[in-house]
Amino acid sequence: MGLDLYWPAEISGALITLPPGTKLDLPATLRLAEQGYVGHIPVARLERVDAAAVHSLELHIGFSGGSLFPSTHSMAPITALTAVERVLLESNILLNPSQALQWRQSGLDQRLERQAASGVLLGHFEVREAGWYRVLGSHLLAAGIRLEQVEAARLRLTQGGTELALRLSRATGSLTSGDTLEFYVEPQLDRFRETDTVQLWLAPENETGQRVATVTLAAPAAQPLLQSSTDTIQLNPRQIYESRYPGSGGDYWFWQDLRELSFPPRTDARISIYLPGAIQSAPGTLTLSFQGISSGDHALAVHLNGQALGEIRWRGIAPHSVTLAVPAGVLEAGANELLLRSALPEGVVDGTYLDEGTVSYTRQLQAQAGALTFAGTTEAARYRIGEITGGEAILLDVTEPATPIWLSGAQTTPRYDLLLPVMSGGTGAHSAQTTAETQLPSPEAGSVYFADARPGPRRYHVASPLGVQQPVHIGRALPPVEAGTGADFIIIAPAPFHEALRPLVARRSAQGMRVRLVDLQAIYEGWGYGRPTALAIRAFLAETFARWPAPAPSYVLLVGDGSYDPRGDRFDHIPHPLPPFLAHVDPWMGETASDHQYTLVHGEDRLPDLILGRIPARSAEEVAAVVEKTLAYEGLSGAWLQRTIAVADDESPTLAQRAGVGPAALATTFASSAEMALERLPVDAARQR
Repeated sequence: MGLDLYWPAEISGALITLPPGTKLDLPATLRLAEQGYVGHIPVARLERVDAAAVHSLELHIGFSGGSLFPSTHSMAPITALTAVERVLLESNILLNPSQALQWRQSGLDQRLERQAASGVLLGHFEVREAGWYRVLGSHLLAAGIRLEQVEAARLRLTQGGTELALRLSRATGSLTSGDTLEFYVEPQLDRFRETDTVQLWLAPENETGQRVATVTLAAPAAQPLLQSSTDTIQLNPRQIYESRYPGSGGDYWFWQDLRELSFPPRTDARISIYLPGAIQSAPGTLTLSFQGISSGDHALAVHLNGQALGEIRWRGIAPHSVTLAVPAGVLEAGANELLLRSALPEGVVDGTYLDEGTVSYTRQLQAQAGALTFAGTTEAARYRIGEITGGEAILLDVTEPATPIWLSGAQTTPRYDLLLPVMSGGTGAHSAQTTAETQLPSPEAGSVYFADARPGPRRYHVASPLGVQQPVHIGRALPPVEAGTGADFIIIAPAPFHEALRPLVARRSAQGMRVRLVDLQAIYEGWGYGRPTALAIRAFLAETFARWPAPAPSYVLLVGDGSYDPRGDRFDHIPHPLPPFLAHVDPWMGETASDHQYTLVHGEDRLPDLILGRIPARSAEEVAAVVEKTLAYEGLSGAWLQRTIAVADDESPTLAQRAGVGPAALATTFASSAEMALERLPVDAARQR
């Protein structure tokens, strides 16, 4: 049973300062997913991350401290609150509203305090797959991290602001090139990134980082040997971007366009699903999510490996999900074929997207590429994991991924294929007193055996030496962005573009502005947990507006093109130096790039607090060309600079009505101004005007 809870993003962003991935102590373990939009409503999404059944759930939002009686509070003015916050505070929903106000107003201070508590940022690791990672001191040295300054006891890892337990080859002293750092991580990936960031810190003086605990397993009483477990495979390849529909996952990406199934001549959609270690004799379930993009009926027949699972029917422009039972004997280890066929009458077009899906099945406990993560039982049990290669295996309890437990007591054995009975105690078989078995090892993969008597359920991770992973990238931290004397004009750009921007920085500085050229990666590190998100950029701008020396910044220039496809899931992917702020703000197109959202850093209105522009360049050469043109334009003179034209359509209030300005108001600044609707004015006439 799925469980999704929504509340307006204003609450999650202001009153509830929980980062994505936070687990809440509720009857079902939930996590707060990335903020997004459902329809036109901004939301934050709670996702269930375990398999517990929940029939009802009450969510209480409160703040510690203060009186239990709202009438005793001397309420501060709340004119700067969002509409949602005002409802919460004025309707006495909160028991301690003054504390809520204080929490809201100190949000930036809390972020700064959390970062200060983490210590000094040393570097970061980019990770793609869940698993046990090993980093050598020599790897850190190659990335530019000075080991003599790294005291082992003070090393700390974080992922999205949450500390991860670390296992070190030394407990004290400075790291050397031969030392190792090891950790377990489950990347939190989404539509914006295909790797996740783990940050490496040096904790403040007299503080230590969290370390991986060790537990020695005690064998339970005789139990059956378990060699299988249930598993769930996620099916969500991103191939189609559709800005009008968030889809079941809220990411606007879909798997396959199924409209062609109903076009003559009719065809079937055949999709390969790989299920490692599937046990054919066990049943399973298939969950599929769709998006209706036409207003009529939708009907699809579903087959898996030639077995009909049923028909799916719904109606309208709406998402739809269904779970189908897969009988025993259908699933196969390795490749499986999912077939979708239109069940509508001939000549009726079915406008449908296949969104995503899952397959839950029973699999053999066999490692893939030297590693396996699996769910154990709720009872004491013994386990055997096969296909372990390369030597002694590592066994971890990863029930709590941030704080894995190193389990000792497991046995890694070679694979034995031949058993030869050896008799003793006599001259013949009938006079044998004891029987032993001599096992001849095979050069193939071996197995890991272990028993766990601790109460469950628990999740385990097993990795042979070949299954231990390394980060796809190790980087040194950049110097933090300091407030200094403040700024009037902030330029945000990737480091490779900085040199091309120097002439623009010099011109604005000569004009008397306080100019700051900020490295985009430094913003990600300081305000986005190292992740390349638009929210990190806006958080940085909000802090400069609220905390940097007055006067607050007025101008912001973003340098770099952006894309709705930052991961490169489409074949026509373009370079993506600086992300757009994607938001569901267009009544026709739905989600679109809305850099205006970057400017909303103060108050509850939707009016910009900053004047923002962007140079949509994809290379340093393009940046240099735009800067050169800009400076050349500013050096021009002539009467034409005193003429302006304002263009608006005539299907909605005119520009003058919307903005409260028109030709008369503009005339105070410009010698000549005019307003016109292009639909009513021929192009040649417009040029003459």
